[in-house]
Amino acid sequence: MNNTPEATRSGSSARNVVVDRTVEVRWFFDEQLPDAVHRWFTHDGSTGLSETRRDVYRLDDRADVGVKLRFERVLEFKQRQGPARPFRHRELVGKLERWWRWSPADGVLPADIGAAWIDV
Repeated sequence: MNNTPEATRSGSSARNVVVDRTVEVRWFFDEQLPDAVHRWFTHDGSTGLSETRRDVYRLDDRADVGVKLRFERVLEFKQRQGPARPFRHRELVGKLERWWRWSPADGVLPADIGAAWIDV
């Protein structure tokens, strides 16, 4: 899940790269998302985003940088802006993070095919 209450877009004219500034809280569930959590998160369907998708993440030792193939095809690069802060809502515990995201990142960042990747 990815909630972006704050987002700023600015385009790069040369490659149509969009840079998003996001604030995110993410949770990963092995089972179906509980209905009570979905209703709270989306304000009974009026806001928020809940989606199921398959992304491929590049594995490395950096917690402040992320490289992934969104929907297995769009290369994205993210850089965290400062330390994560704890976030809690009822029984859900997560981390609030601020990021800059470049999408697509083709030409901005090499895909580095030799790196290890994992499907999520």
